[in-house]
Parts: sequence; structure tokens; C-alpha cells
Amino acid sequence: MWEKIKKFFGFADLNKDGKFTVEDLELVRALADKKAKEANEAINAVNDQITDAVTQVKKAARGRKKK
Repeated sequence: MWEKIKKFFGFADLNKDGKFTVEDLELVRALADKKAKEANEAINAVNDQITDAVTQVKKAARGRKKK
């Protein structure tokens, strides 16, 4: 079990010295924050496009009668 845990945290050992240090943790956290921010910006951009499309559809449908 200990070997599995070491392998799991091995990806975060960025300087490959065999030790998971505070510096490694800080760097991993900074990279994760950066990726999360990029993903959030992409989601917001798509959300804006969807909102614009819905608004256009609502405006186009205002003058039509329901069948």
C-alpha cells in the first residue's frame, strides 16, 4: 500500500529528487490554480455565447404566435 501512495505522489515530485517537499507542493498548487483559472475563463466564454444565443432566439420568437 505504501508503494501505491508513493507512486501517487510521485507525479508531484517535480525536481525528481525522490522527495515530495513543500516547494513541490507549492508549485503543484500554483499550476493547478492556473489551470483552474484557464478552465473557468473558457467556461465563462462559452456561457456568454450561450446567453447571447438564447437572447437572440427569445427576441425572434416574441412576434410569433403559438400554434
